[in-house]
Amino acid sequence: MKKASPEIKILFLLCLLIFQNAVQAQDEKSVGAVHTDGHIRIDGNLDEEDWLQVAPITNFTQFAPNAGIQSANRTEVRVLFGKDNLYLGVTLFDDPEKLTKTLGRRDEYNHADWFIVSIDSYFNRKVAYTFGVNIGGVQLDGLLNKPLQADGSIISGLDLSWNAVWSSSTKITDDGWVAEIRIPYSMLRYSVESGQTWGFHFFRRTARLGEDSEWPFIPNSERTNLVSHFGQINNITIHESRTEIQFRPYVLSKLQSIENSNSPGEGTYLNSFNGGGDIKLGFGSNFIMDVTINPDFGQVEADPAVLNLTAFETKLLENRPFFMEAADVFKFGIGQSQLFHSRRIGTRDPVLGAAKISGRTSQGLSFGVLGAATGDHPEASSNYGVTRINQQLGQYSSAGAILTTYQSPLEHGYGWKSYTAGVDWDFRFANNNYSFEGITALANRQSLIPERSDEKGYMGGIVFRKRSGKFFGHLTFLVFSDQYNPNDIGWTTNERDFRNVWINTTYNVNNGKSFGPFQRATITTYNTQRVSYVDWLNIGDINSVTAEFVTRKYQAIKVTTRFTDMFGGYDLFETRGLWHWARPANIKYTAQFISDQRRNWKISQEGNLTTFNNGGRLYTLKYDGRLDLGTMFSMSGTAAFNLEHDVIAWVANETFLFSSDAWHIGKIYPSNPPNPLDFVQFDDNGILGPILREITPLSPDFYFVPVFGDRKSTSVDLSLRGTLTLSRNMSLQAYNQLLIAQGKYDHFQILQNPDKLAGFETYPKNSEFNLNSYNLNMVFRWEYRAGSTIYLIWSQVRNETGNFFPRTSWEPSSYPLRFNDQIRNTFNMFPRNTWMVKLDYTFLRR
Repeated sequence: MKKASPEIKILFLLCLLIFQNAVQAQDEKSVGAVHTDGHIRIDGNLDEEDWLQVAPITNFTQFAPNAGIQSANRTEVRVLFGKDNLYLGVTLFDDPEKLTKTLGRRDEYNHADWFIVSIDSYFNRKVAYTFGVNIGGVQLDGLLNKPLQADGSIISGLDLSWNAVWSSSTKITDDGWVAEIRIPYSMLRYSVESGQTWGFHFFRRTARLGEDSEWPFIPNSERTNLVSHFGQINNITIHESRTEIQFRPYVLSKLQSIENSNSPGEGTYLNSFNGGGDIKLGFGSNFIMDVTINPDFGQVEADPAVLNLTAFETKLLENRPFFMEAADVFKFGIGQSQLFHSRRIGTRDPVLGAAKISGRTSQGLSFGVLGAATGDHPEASSNYGVTRINQQLGQYSSAGAILTTYQSPLEHGYGWKSYTAGVDWDFRFANNNYSFEGITALANRQSLIPERSDEKGYMGGIVFRKRSGKFFGHLTFLVFSDQYNPNDIGWTTNERDFRNVWINTTYNVNNGKSFGPFQRATITTYNTQRVSYVDWLNIGDINSVTAEFVTRKYQAIKVTTRFTDMFGGYDLFETRGLWHWARPANIKYTAQFISDQRRNWKISQEGNLTTFNNGGRLYTLKYDGRLDLGTMFSMSGTAAFNLEHDVIAWVANETFLFSSDAWHIGKIYPSNPPNPLDFVQFDDNGILGPILREITPLSPDFYFVPVFGDRKSTSVDLSLRGTLTLSRNMSLQAYNQLLIAQGKYDHFQILQNPDKLAGFETYPKNSEFNLNSYNLNMVFRWEYRAGSTIYLIWSQVRNETGNFFPRTSWEPSSYPLRFNDQIRNTFNMFPRNTWMVKLDYTFLRR
């Protein structure tokens, strides 16, 4: 028999080595499930015999600071599938004298040692349920469903508003620490098939080292598809789940102290008692029904005060447990524009009740149906409805649709009826490295009041995206018609009346690995150009470049330069409904520095300078800090300072009437024909007539025009938060926010046409503002059993909005005020105090 040549032997050995490496690489990310019918006690001791049957997952790899190398300390993760629960037993080896043991509030990812598991139980490779516990036993949970920040941090992709009922225990040992976790299957969603595969990702944070390690290792160039790169546990078989019943009632007692309107300076006390609750019914592993009656906002802190000088409302976050449950199922939109924004429900009137059904079929169809009614009396003033479906196609692709309805009858509501409908798709190809995405929606808003106009419009967009690699980003085309308005039940701000080309790219320097003095670095570019939908008017361009660096000393540096309207641009909204306006171009420079994050303190400093081509300047300086004192007390604070100098901005839309050989200015919003009693005569020094001759009047000698001015303003926003954590389930927190601002408009001008402002120095009104606001919240929180909490709350609000923007009046002005005087005025205001006791209790039966 002829012997094989040396070349053939070498080739055979190379093929065998490649095959073995491929099998080993596959095995490193894929393990078999181990089932148990035994009882696992969650006490931080892995002493049950069942744990001995599980081969631990050990090959953790650093993601930071040195991506791709072995973790400094060994980690062993064991996973058991019980009859009703998923169990994790985790041994985290380390020097027990060097562990970072800081306590904190639930869902606060603080400076401590952590273990976090993310579970893709649907195995749709897009969304994962995430559960974390730190060495002090503090729990964190959320949905991993958001794009990660440039640093690739898994925490940046979490929606922490989602909460589950689960158990954990931690224990410090001679070898480090142990975490034992029990997650009821009822907290997850999964198929009922035997031999399932779930995606898993394990993450360990060693705070003093600044080290993040994980299994499996996913390089930064692949983290835009994070969930699709999870490891796998195969051959999972879970018996048919029984019906789950979860009932979470709450009671709330409130006492308020407000100023007596008839006797200023004296208080009036109001007390109230409220109650309601949520009911959850789980039918098998895939279908959930939620019902709520008089839902609690879940908001133990007031919304922070903001200085909003824009034409758009401030978006408020959702905190109500009912609306947070399965919130990812109802998502539909692009950017900030969403067809369903649950905070709309209950903003005007209390929620009388709501119900929803959500789930996923074994064929990969996710669905959600929601209905809600609001009103101050049994006769609802508004009714809301949402239906959303999304079908998984293959391993990574999907397509879906949505329908929303809103009706507010004229007799006891707001006189609107609206419908929106849309479809979206996300087609992935080339092993999930590229995607073609699209979205389109129609909005039909009908007025039940004859004097108001209906609004009918549409939006659409397509996205070509490179999802991974050293370079990744997207090319997006968007169009929003001028009459597109989903705001009765959705959210959009300036997302209307435009056509848009948007390019975004990110470059991972050195493929996301360390180089020179840096752990990693990214360079991101952002380019967009918009034209108006109706007449293709140029409405602006933005071009920016951002560089982010993390040094080997764990410091972060970020610098950005942004160019806006370098080729011109008209603002369609600044005049609040009148003409468009040619904005001045500007350049914004931003620099940020974050100190060493391994320490028990951290400081972030950020500065911005915006220069306008007409000479205006905007300066912003912001400091953020955190300090941990021991393991039980932590403090954090923010100080933000803003200074505007000669920034041209809209002041008011004014009416002018020429009568009896003199000009008059209106006191109220105009009616046509004008009522002379609504006007006041003033001396224009002969300036106004020549300006208005170039403007088309509403009627003879009657004009409605935008007035602009150069704005000078200062604002100071200071906040301080202190937390005393008595145990992992009990904390006392104090939050203070002081916001003071003042501004003045001068060098007034009238917008004669979109490109021309004419000086109007004889404008007769004072356009100045002062804003004083102070918020105090003290919250004692005790989670006395899993999912059940007692709150004791005291809040105090002092604010003054009567002189807020735009003032445009003849009253004496208090501008300018010295900083000390403005603080004194804030604390001289009569406070509105609120004391609350809130208790909720979770009944859970499986």
